[in-house]
Amino acid sequence: MIIMKGHALILKRLGEKWTEGKGILKAEERLKDEEMEFLHQLYLQDLVYEEENEFILTAQGDRILNALNTIINEGLLPSPEEWDDSFRWIGSEVISMIDVALRSQGFVEDKIKEALSQRGFVKGDNLTQAAYEVWEAYMDSEPRLLIPRSLAEFIKKTPPGPAYKKFLPPAKTELLELEAMRLLAFSIPVSDVYTLTGLGQQIRAAIIKGAPALPVIVDEEILDAIYSSAVESHPIPPHMRDRLLALAYLTEDENLTDAGRHLLVAARIYFEGPIILNPSIHLDIEDTEVLKKIDELEKSKQSTLKRIEEELKKTYPDINVFQSLMFLESFRLVEPTETTGSVYYTLTSYGKRVLEEIRERNKKVPAFGVKAITMSRME
Repeated sequence: MIIMKGHALILKRLGEKWTEGKGILKAEERLKDEEMEFLHQLYLQDLVYEEENEFILTAQGDRILNALNTIINEGLLPSPEEWDDSFRWIGSEVISMIDVALRSQGFVEDKIKEALSQRGFVKGDNLTQAAYEVWEAYMDSEPRLLIPRSLAEFIKKTPPGPAYKKFLPPAKTELLELEAMRLLAFSIPVSDVYTLTGLGQQIRAAIIKGAPALPVIVDEEILDAIYSSAVESHPIPPHMRDRLLALAYLTEDENLTDAGRHLLVAARIYFEGPIILNPSIHLDIEDTEVLKKIDELEKSKQSTLKRIEEELKKTYPDINVFQSLMFLESFRLVEPTETTGSVYYTLTSYGKRVLEEIRERNKKVPAFGVKAITMSRME
């Protein structure tokens, strides 16, 4: 989900029209090309729908608008007219931060508090009601999928990540469209590192292995045809068979090609969901040290909070082990286990993968907490 200044201004206009029982008419309102792009991105996010040449708010779009109005009325955020064009009120990294806080019963860690406060999603140490409303709208919305040939070419050139944004190909609206469709996500707390989501990676693989023979390379109809045939044993309609053959997703005897098999995985993610949006995690040095210490101590069943603190404070006297444990647990990297009255922390399978990746990189960090290590979580 992505809401920047242009999206917010369109949402406000749609809200005003909705109170009059109307929508935005493309023909009569002389929308600029940029405004049409914002509308398209809102459409991809399931926040607006198009009916008889008119754009109208969906229920989820109305919830996002209500959250925005609440934050503005409470003085937590200026009106969108005053925002910088690059300000990301909602983005994949913001949804991820709200998710992290929700896993801590609404308590907001210091690592993400400033970023959420700047957007009106935190009061004190807890999420605001608007944050909950945004989260519910995100969970209930059903993003659309529409990848024309031009966007498919951009996806082919995009390394799957995790990687810094500077490695992305030059983009106009492509990144916003990918984020709107939940094919790409940015890291927290700042969006300086990106990765393709599991859905995005499968679609990219299909595009690379397929044939760009038609104006639209991947859409919901294509995924539905593949899913219905492979999973539900439904026959493929003739018009869809022709499309799948032309795009090299299907053989003449109606077996999936390599590209088609990637789209079958994509279809399972898309239809069976949910699409996990936030695959990027920033771990600073204190977090990585806690991971290493748990791995070391859990073998002898000594990985309690007290023992971890005792060990790490010898080297890092100011380390906040409890805060790191909460952060790591919220990302399912560690899990607590109670045995004989004591709570021990152990690495999850994902935590072990992250730690293995950290050790493989073997990078020196010149100052405590200055650099970050980024990992990717797959669906």
